[in-house]
Amino acid sequence: VQGEWGLACQDQWKAGALNSIYFVGFGIGACLLGGLADKIGRRRSFLISGLVTAAASFACAMSVNVSMYALLRMCVGIGVGGLGIVAYVLASEIIGYSFQASTG
Repeated sequence: VQGEWGLACQDQWKAGALNSIYFVGFGIGACLLGGLADKIGRRRSFLISGLVTAAASFACAMSVNVSMYALLRMCVGIGVGGLGIVAYVLASEIIGYSFQASTG
């Protein structure tokens, strides 16, 4: 990323900001898609999260500038945040109550 768009010297802060933008998206995704899972179901929310992650990741590869890449990285973060929270809750429901204490 740094080499492709010339993020050196005075623009090096943008490379670090891209990671921060991803984690902002992660937090948004965990909140939004976690709540959505309670309304439409865990499996549907998991599917939506996976599709958002896949589509945004593919689009990141096609980015033409840093701004587009940053926006798409936030979308990837939203999808991954949703996947993380929904997968955890879905797995704990599948495992069952008797093993939940030992699995976290």
